[in-house]
Amino acid sequence: MTELIFTRRAGRRAWILMAVAGVAGLIQISQLSAQDADLEISLGGSGDTTGIELRVSGGSGNFHTVEETEALDAVKWAPLSIRRLSDPNQSVSLEVPADSSRFFRTREFDPDSAENFVGGFRMTDHRGISHELHYEEDRAAVLLIFVDRQALESDDLVTRVKSVRDEFTANQVVTWLVNVEPGASRVEIAASAAATRLDVPILDDRTQVLGIGLDARAELDAVILDPESSRILFQGPLAAEENGANLVTSALREIVSEKTAPVRLVKSSARPLPIQSPTSLTYTHDIAEVLQKHCVQCHSDGNIAPFSMTEYESVADRSRQIRRVVLSQQMPPWHADPEYGHFVNDSALPAADAQRLITWIDEGGARGDGPDPLEEANQNTPVPVDYPATWPKALGEPDYVISIPKQDLPANGEVDYRYITVKTDLPKGEWLRAAVVLPSNKAVVHHALAFNGSFEQFLGGLDGYFSAYLPGTEALTFPEGTGKWLPKGEEIVLQIHYITTGQPESDTTSLGLYFHDEEPQRALITEAASSIRIDIPPNALDHEMTASKTFDTDVLLYELSPHMHYRGSRFRYEAHYPDGSVEILINIPKYWFDWQRPYRFAEPKRLPKGTAIVCVGAFDNSRFNHENPDPSKRVRFGEQTDDEMFIGYIHYSEE
Repeated sequence: MTELIFTRRAGRRAWILMAVAGVAGLIQISQLSAQDADLEISLGGSGDTTGIELRVSGGSGNFHTVEETEALDAVKWAPLSIRRLSDPNQSVSLEVPADSSRFFRTREFDPDSAENFVGGFRMTDHRGISHELHYEEDRAAVLLIFVDRQALESDDLVTRVKSVRDEFTANQVVTWLVNVEPGASRVEIAASAAATRLDVPILDDRTQVLGIGLDARAELDAVILDPESSRILFQGPLAAEENGANLVTSALREIVSEKTAPVRLVKSSARPLPIQSPTSLTYTHDIAEVLQKHCVQCHSDGNIAPFSMTEYESVADRSRQIRRVVLSQQMPPWHADPEYGHFVNDSALPAADAQRLITWIDEGGARGDGPDPLEEANQNTPVPVDYPATWPKALGEPDYVISIPKQDLPANGEVDYRYITVKTDLPKGEWLRAAVVLPSNKAVVHHALAFNGSFEQFLGGLDGYFSAYLPGTEALTFPEGTGKWLPKGEEIVLQIHYITTGQPESDTTSLGLYFHDEEPQRALITEAASSIRIDIPPNALDHEMTASKTFDTDVLLYELSPHMHYRGSRFRYEAHYPDGSVEILINIPKYWFDWQRPYRFAEPKRLPKGTAIVCVGAFDNSRFNHENPDPSKRVRFGEQTDDEMFIGYIHYSEE
């Protein structure tokens, strides 16, 4: 075994070890920016070519990391070990394959640096339940164990998970398994778990963004997190031992007793998990096209996003924010569980693109050579301003526009819903292919619903609407082959929820009507399953409710759109068929009030007479809900956003 000794020295020299097929040599480098102090490496040992022993010395009480790379110009060095040096002669051994070349370095490691924090993340488990790291902040630790189907069936996994759960209570340590196998469905994962009688959540990381973000690439890699700070406290094999003691268990004991533990990383030599992530990515060659495809439409001047992606700097400066919203599945704004249904307006970030973004950010966000693709596009073909700043570009100008009288608003306070009636002046009735509500002042219009005919017919929006403007909604034509009939002289009632901004404001919201050239095949109906029997106790974490609607004829189901307020946390639509079978139509594990998207099926779904649509949802009135106005308040039905609603809109036609 060749022995390499890293010794902290004064002076201006920096050293890196090069090992080629077991032969070690020294490279002197005048300056190495990644190293915080000059290093010298001395060699010795038996000459065994199967491995190399690295011994790090110096700086008692400090953390050091040992890292490797295959090329000195690599963007990222891979950590092999992180540990605190309590004495000058601690060592860690690692194997270097005989046919490979490696470069090694050591440097001081700051446990408070950004690289040691995973940040917030959200994952859905094998049962369709959402899990967010910050919800566990009252626990001492969250233990993540990375698996695939093969690892799930391991006796060692079952034994060690049981050992952790026997020693630590659920209030001390939460254990989550993380499946990173791309081809494994939830049903298959659940079957593997059932075979071994594992009853812990198995998070669905088939996109592999969490595995890549935590660099967990080996079977049963374990990561211990502080859920309050998102700090990484330990990473290494679940079975790793030192002096006869399991390192994971030892770390958890320290954390539970002291709410902290020395940061520790141990490289695993277990079977690699099927994680494939690109390397050496650059903005110009790899990332700009992802942003152009999935982000720039909103993140452009005049459009809905809070900042524009117009050049490299505008992206690089917000890279940690981008990493956080991708890991939490907050952006792009598509929140339907991919396990159920296919939707034409699915805007979810594909797995390969999510992997590129996370990897690029973690590698340091290199720009790359050549011109800036976003800057060039912004100069030559800028993204046009689109809905809701103007009429939707995909639809063009409406055939007919109705505007409400100017509405003056106070600077402060709550504004009661306003109901404004406007009369159409069409020479004849029209079949509509779209109806779009357009605020003139987006800052004050929280939402607006339009009703035709009797306002009471729709129960003020509890049983449907004619057209709507909702937070984060998109303006779509009605489903293909459908339309809504607007009789001659029909009155339109607009229900508008205004909010105040701290200064006097005004608004003249409009309704744009787009005509069909001929009568469509079917009339589109928008109704709802809803309930006003809402009574949410203070601090309730998961207050469940249901509502239903039964069809008295065969129908074609086109689109679903749930509606709750700030305490809404999850929503699921089920079809309960006359034969007693039940189908999940859509599952929204994490409901976002600011993104009330419509979910339109790729193919309309035929439902037989007697089918009931059952909506199952829940409210989170706890302090963990960062959108919650007041966890101490008992919440009931009401129109304002600090009250609650429970509505499942259903868009269908009769057969």
